[in-house]
Amino acid sequence: MVMKDRFSAEKRGLISTKREEEGFTLLEVVIALTLTGFLLLMLSPTVFNLQRLLFRENEAAIVNRIQRLIYRKLGEILGNAYLYPFYDGKVESFSGEQWGFSLPVVTKQGLARAELFINGEKLIARWERYHSDEENDEQEMVVLTNQLVTSAFSYLDGKTGVWRNAWHEDYYPRLVQFNAAIEQQDGKTRALIPIVIPLKVGQKDGKNL
Repeated sequence: MVMKDRFSAEKRGLISTKREEEGFTLLEVVIALTLTGFLLLMLSPTVFNLQRLLFRENEAAIVNRIQRLIYRKLGEILGNAYLYPFYDGKVESFSGEQWGFSLPVVTKQGLARAELFINGEKLIARWERYHSDEENDEQEMVVLTNQLVTSAFSYLDGKTGVWRNAWHEDYYPRLVQFNAAIEQQDGKTRALIPIVIPLKVGQKDGKNL
C-alpha cells in the first residue's frame, strides 16, 4: 500500500513537471497578446497627450527663460547708463535705431560703450571700454538669443510723449521698449511680452533735463 502511494506521488510529480516544461498553451498566448493590444490601444492617446503636454511645457520654459534674460540684460545696460556732461565729442550720447541702440555706461572696469542690437535672428549685447591699459583689450559680447523672427526697438520722448523708431537727440529717451517674437522648435511663432525699461539718468521727476 505504501509503495502504491509512493508510486502515485511520483507519477503526479512527473506530470506536474511535464506541464511546467510545456509552458503556456497557444490559447493562453493568444489571450495575453490580445489583452496587451487592447491595453496599448487604450494607453496610446494618453501617452500622446502626455508627450504633447511635456513638449509645450518645455517650449514655454524656453520662451520664459529668453524673456527673463533679455529683460535682465536690457535693465542692466540702461540701469548703468552714463550722462556725459560735456559736448567735446569724446563720448557719444545715447543713439538708437529700430535694430538697436548704444550709449555710454559705467562698468566695474570703468567707462564703456554698450550696444544692444539685432543681427538677423540674434540679439547681441556688446561692451567696449573707452580707455584701457591693456593693449589687447577685446570687446565683450553676449548672444542673448538666436531665435528672433520679428523684433524692433522704440524710444519714448519724455518731452513730447511720442514713441520714436530712432533716437538722435542731445537728451536721453524716457523709456526704451523692445518688441519681438521668437520661433519655437515646432516652427510656430510666439510673441514675447513687450519689454519696457526706464532710463533714469538725465531725468528729473520723470522729465528730461
